[in-house]
Amino acid sequence: MATTLYTHTIATLDEVKTWLDIEASTHDDTLNFLMNAMTDAFEKHCHRRLVARVSDDDYITEYFDGEGENVRFVRHPPIHTLDTIYIENMVTLDSEDCADTDQVRYSPATGKITLLQYSFCKYYPRNCYVKYKGG
Repeated sequence: MATTLYTHTIATLDEVKTWLDIEASTHDDTLNFLMNAMTDAFEKHCHRRLVARVSDDDYITEYFDGEGENVRFVRHPPIHTLDTIYIENMVTLDSEDCADTDQVRYSPATGKITLLQYSFCKYYPRNCYVKYKGG
């Protein structure tokens, strides 16, 4: 039975085969199995799930319920680029606003975002989102 490669592995099958200098497809099933096992071990060790990404241009958009607080941790740190913070019926902060340390402070390594002039207000489910490059 063929092993299907996870969509969120760190490397593609072609990348691994290039690195190992393998051209034939006779070991693809074994390589897929090993890459899936490596991904499982990495996720278990890091206590977080890897995110499938098509390219470096992809952004992660996380929707969540506002809880009235001004701090939020993203699910897939580190944050490489903070693009947008949206709070329904209140404000949309674009990339320039997110870079303004009078409005937003964030820790790329931990994924902690702190709003200095706003809070993630309570309205109804999924009324806020953060858009960023990370993981």
